[in-house]
Amino acid sequence: MFSYKSKYFKVLTDVIPNKSKIEVLMSPRIGVKVRYKDKIYDAVRYIKPKKKKELKQLKEPKDYKTKAHLPKEESHISMR
Repeated sequence: MFSYKSKYFKVLTDVIPNKSKIEVLMSPRIGVKVRYKDKIYDAVRYIKPKKKKELKQLKEPKDYKTKAHLPKEESHISMR
């Protein structure tokens, strides 16, 4: 996976190791391709999945019914 012009792309092969130097080939006719060691590989647009924190924020809050806080009844037994 690599970023080019603020967009993420994924190479459709496992031959290229991470952090390797690649050359990005882009045109309207061929689309996006990657050159690595004089071989050309296809690349497709990749959309990163959202993080768990972002997913939690997107969920609607649940409506919790609150119980009324009533004072405890006083005991009927008087202490003398």
